[in-house]
Amino acid sequence: MGVFYSRQNDLDNSFKCLDRAEQLAREINDLERLGTSLGIRGAILMKHKKFKESEPYFLEVYEIRKKTNDSVGLGYVLLDLSKMAARNGKLDEAVGFIDQSTEIRTRINDVSGLAVNAIEKGDLYHSIGREDDALRWFREGADLADGIGYTDLSREVHEKLARQYKLRKNFEQAYLHLERFDVLKDSLLTKEKVRAIQELQTRYETEKKELLLAEQELELQQTRFLIAFLVVLLALIAMIVWFWRRQEIARRYRMQADHDRNLQEQLTRAVIELQEKERARFALDLHDGLGQLISSVRMQVNRSQEAWTGQAVGLLDQMHQEIRNIAFALLPHTLVTQGLGKALREFAGRLSDPAQMTIHVDESESEGRLDHKIEVSMYRVCQEWINNVTKYAAAREVHITLLIQADGKATLTLEDDGAGFDPHQLELGKGNGWRNIQSRVRLHHGTVYVDSMPGRRGTTLVIDIPAELRQQVA
Repeated sequence: MGVFYSRQNDLDNSFKCLDRAEQLAREINDLERLGTSLGIRGAILMKHKKFKESEPYFLEVYEIRKKTNDSVGLGYVLLDLSKMAARNGKLDEAVGFIDQSTEIRTRINDVSGLAVNAIEKGDLYHSIGREDDALRWFREGADLADGIGYTDLSREVHEKLARQYKLRKNFEQAYLHLERFDVLKDSLLTKEKVRAIQELQTRYETEKKELLLAEQELELQQTRFLIAFLVVLLALIAMIVWFWRRQEIARRYRMQADHDRNLQEQLTRAVIELQEKERARFALDLHDGLGQLISSVRMQVNRSQEAWTGQAVGLLDQMHQEIRNIAFALLPHTLVTQGLGKALREFAGRLSDPAQMTIHVDESESEGRLDHKIEVSMYRVCQEWINNVTKYAAAREVHITLLIQADGKATLTLEDDGAGFDPHQLELGKGNGWRNIQSRVRLHHGTVYVDSMPGRRGTTLVIDIPAELRQQVA
């Protein structure tokens, strides 16, 4: 993410992501990833010409690579240190860094890295006017890059060699290297066309008596090029037709998939709505029906003076409390009348136990409420996830955060300090809890994100659901 933001020239967000990456790497003592993150930060600063700011990061990367005996990483960071020394006018030190990198890459047989080092050294000598040394290292870099077929690097170094020979007024060599640069630059040319161009260039350099033959050859090449162009055009037309047919097939598949997904969403919505209606009806019957009957019996029993009255009242109280607990689990009255935030606080208060697990709730203030179906779904997600945390995580604290933005977007975050796990295992589980969470969130076009890791304490669940606020009911 840090690299992505840097490519968008958004340095603030880029560095925020890198700050987080470095913090996590330090927490788990992952020096390899820490060095990578610091190296990226230094490269971004150098790209934006903040050379002084980049210097300490490259030095820290250098120390990390030495500590971890990372030969490959040392080969790269030594080049960064060379560039840094060159900008500070320390040319001998810059050459020394390149030589150290070359020694390492020779030891691990990194031929492509050796080619890069030779070209870097040539650039360094060119920058201080030592053109003979620059030419020698450019030629060595070209030999290495050509030998392993490193096309991009070969193209770059042959262009540098052409400029070197041009400075020396050795136009023949300059032309040869420029010719090599052109061949590498346009890799889409066929071998016949490359050979024809070389023949034409040779004929242009011959005496005037061969001019007529060169012109005839040029006409022949134009004819061949026209034929090749027609062949390519036909191939392009065939490719367009093939691509169109594939797009049409893909479009039909997408339409069918969308249709199937809509049917599945409708079925899921219907099942969830039916479940919630039955839960609400059952909770109301328990609360208003059986609950009132028990209250009436309790009043009658209280009027009696018999010795068993106290026991009977106690049993009735227990029955009444159990019915209230069942009604709360089915559909809390607070959720219906006061909203999701208050319901979550009531839920946390019922489950919190200082001796086992404490649940904290933090909610943002908003002038309206979410749609009732969204509130119910997010409440059920909390129930399901806290149930799993209680069973498997051995957590001591859970923090629930509900953020409702002005545009209605709702974000529910659940963080615990329990044992971490591999989030991919959720998809492999045989239970329905995770599937129920995903179904409810997808039903409202939301997203689910889980951050956890085996061997690490703490897990975070984030639910984002786009919504519209409705007016608060008094």
